[in-house]
Amino acid sequence: MALVPEYGARLQERTGPRLPVGAGLGLIGGGLLLVSTADAGTPYALYLLVLSVGTGLCAPALTLTVVAELPAHQAGLGSGLNTAAREIGAALGVAVVGTVPASRFHGVPHDSAQVTAFTDAMGAGLRTAAAVLPVSAVAVVAGYRDRAPAGTGPSA
Repeated sequence: MALVPEYGARLQERTGPRLPVGAGLGLIGGGLLLVSTADAGTPYALYLLVLSVGTGLCAPALTLTVVAELPAHQAGLGSGLNTAAREIGAALGVAVVGTVPASRFHGVPHDSAQVTAFTDAMGAGLRTAAAVLPVSAVAVVAGYRDRAPAGTGPSA
């Protein structure tokens, strides 16, 4: 995730925010689907790499777009709202991914049958989150406005 944001920012400069955001959210969804299939033989590092690349690809574009769309004197407000939205989204994501397994698994995973039941329940929670991502990605990508030429925007 440390190297990809630089690439994402350069990609956004060349193509605009739609490509890095759409691709990044798609990779996050794919990574969640991969992690949802985890078992004892899972290559976790590879699956987490997919998630990290997706996050690194879309995060800079999302942040830059929020701040760049506001007049300079409101950039701090935009940055704060972006951070608050990201934190609320993370909290909701944890709540959803935690609620689905809690509704499917009851007990403490001590024996292999319970571990399997817990893993299946956690996979269902991760697949639920992954199912929301394509819809979110389409909404975000479709919602991007083309930037007005300099001097014609809201601060002109």
